[in-house]
Amino acid sequence: MDVLLVHNPDAGSANPSGEELVRMLESRGHRVGYCPSDDPRWEAELESGLAGRVVAIAGGDGTVRKVFKSLARMASAAAQFPALLLPLGTANNIARSVGWNGSLSDVLDSISSADLDSFHFHTLVTGGTVDCFFEGAGVGVFAEFIRMANIHPNRIDLIAHGSQGKDRDDCSLAWLAARLDSFRLVVDARDAAIDGKFLMAEAMNLPRIGRGIEMGTPISLEPDVTELVLVPECRRDELVQYFEELGANHCRPFPAIRLSIRGPVILSGELGPVWHVDDEGMEGSTGSLPQLLIRRSETPIRILRPANSSNEPEMLPPHCPGVT
Repeated sequence: MDVLLVHNPDAGSANPSGEELVRMLESRGHRVGYCPSDDPRWEAELESGLAGRVVAIAGGDGTVRKVFKSLARMASAAAQFPALLLPLGTANNIARSVGWNGSLSDVLDSISSADLDSFHFHTLVTGGTVDCFFEGAGVGVFAEFIRMANIHPNRIDLIAHGSQGKDRDDCSLAWLAARLDSFRLVVDARDAAIDGKFLMAEAMNLPRIGRGIEMGTPISLEPDVTELVLVPECRRDELVQYFEELGANHCRPFPAIRLSIRGPVILSGELGPVWHVDDEGMEGSTGSLPQLLIRRSETPIRILRPANSSNEPEMLPPHCPGVT
């Protein structure tokens, strides 16, 4: 197999170097071309459209997002290189969602027998900005957390100071959930019309975002469905408790309203200036966002998944009693 290896050498910790990854692939009979993820030459390779090649993405979700965005720009799925995900990051949400849950050696041993499949994603439009998301996108607590992590990382350390060994990110999410003002959200879609006060609104492409935030949404196999997760103001205490217990092997379901919506979804109201797309924080220049238009892409990304792995929707975890 001809493999274009796009590698983020800074992903995770104690991971193989680029040279080691090349040797591991070559020892299994593959022909490998190597390119670091910060070198733009790999994009030219993808655009060349050479038949019979596979692009192996070695890194975390951020690296996968970077390469997937290039693949998504191609005119059709037939023009794409199939993507193989080598999970080297912290969360590896995207790789896990398509079945690559084992060790790196297990993944490499399974390449030759892997099945070709489709990975659906969403597009988001706000103002003049068009973007893709592969995990989730939204406004509220998680978007504010990403903004804080990117702009004020020292503040996260201050919030977590004296937390007796708890994860710094979980402490910051709980702190934000307790203090962030709710916002007015209007949902306009074919199957839903909602107007109320909320703490979070997330359009989900996968069942989880961040590091271990299980949203309890399925991976939809239907071609035009968006999974929407909403946390109303009245569930603030439950949201704080969820984040406080995150990482402690708890089974508490995420305290949210979940909607499966067919067709485009428009989020508007008084959303504030901050939103996120996967693990990238965004901020408007002035005032509140006018609206977010979300729809599922018509052209999926071609991926390799483990042979005989299930492509049934993944359900994590059960919904809260009384939540619809």
